[in-house]
Amino acid sequence: MRRELDYLCFQPTREGQASRAHVYEIVAGLRRRGWTVEGIEPPHPRTRRADALRRAFAAGGTQLRYWIGHRFKPARVVYIRTHFLSLPSAVVARLAGAIVVQEVNGAIDDVFAAWPALRHIRWLISGAIRLQLRWANAVITVTPGLADYYAALVGRQGGIHVVGNGANVDLFTPTLREETERRYAVFVGALAPWQGVEVALDAANSTDWPADVDLVIAGDGMGRATVDDASKTNPRVRWLGTIPQSQAAELTASSLAALVPMAMSARSGHGLSPLKLFEAMASGVPVVASDLPGLEDVVRAHDCGILYPPGDAGALARAVAQLDMDPGRAAEMGHRGREAAVANYSWDARAGQTEEILLQLEQEKPPARTPQAAGR
Repeated sequence: MRRELDYLCFQPTREGQASRAHVYEIVAGLRRRGWTVEGIEPPHPRTRRADALRRAFAAGGTQLRYWIGHRFKPARVVYIRTHFLSLPSAVVARLAGAIVVQEVNGAIDDVFAAWPALRHIRWLISGAIRLQLRWANAVITVTPGLADYYAALVGRQGGIHVVGNGANVDLFTPTLREETERRYAVFVGALAPWQGVEVALDAANSTDWPADVDLVIAGDGMGRATVDDASKTNPRVRWLGTIPQSQAAELTASSLAALVPMAMSARSGHGLSPLKLFEAMASGVPVVASDLPGLEDVVRAHDCGILYPPGDAGALARAVAQLDMDPGRAAEMGHRGREAAVANYSWDARAGQTEEILLQLEQEKPPARTPQAAGR
């Protein structure tokens, strides 16, 4: 098999985003295994806030330049990070004889959270996504719940695989914690409603929260105004904004605990696989996480943290207090989490799982009749 793959991502990624880590870590892992991978991604918009029309033109223009530049001859495998605008690429890749893999990281409703204006043409957007997934040689999702959701939605009896998120266990590592003036629990991630950061803020205001522990938040998003206000009114709360991944690794490794306060929502119904969970484990830090599918099974399986009822700020505060009062127990949880992350949840392991799927597809699909990567 010619180990050549074109990775098409039509949403520009930024440093500090989970999507960027996912894309670049899987690509790096495949390259380490001998794959020639070309990444295709739109340029970042010139303005900080790109409206829907600019984003749509960027996705469309990127596809057009890719296909014309390659004379409509893709690599043997075309790996598409599913986007409702990626239908043309899915069709052309199929007609060109490539093995087409679609990676999907959320339910269709997530599209309308990011593109609210598209709710008026929901039927068209949903149809474009369903068609891509139905035609693909394989679909990769990040949770079993999402796999079941799309199997029912598109009517596939097979060909849907689960490869969860992970952590860079060489970057996120335990460090010798220096004595600082204030210890802290940390939240790193998007400030979106489903992330539950508001619950963390309420917990930091609770009388159950330990008086000598701060709440440090790194990230940006829709909830930035709420977090900014809290940092100005509550001396325990510190907001750092978006930070590079290397700084996030240092911040996490030096914390008392990492918070994964995901909210109960339509997203959680399909299971959760947040990077912050695996990155905290890789850092040797105990997690305090919502008792939700995808979180609870990992935390319980490895006894690497404390679970609390979703949305219960008091319970979250008491969990942080327990770890603050029992550093020995916290250290043991962190050690077990680190061992599990290295053994099961590294990005390199996820890239290996992805490669297994690709090799299986090559065995199932006959060789292309004409060379697909001439001159590449």
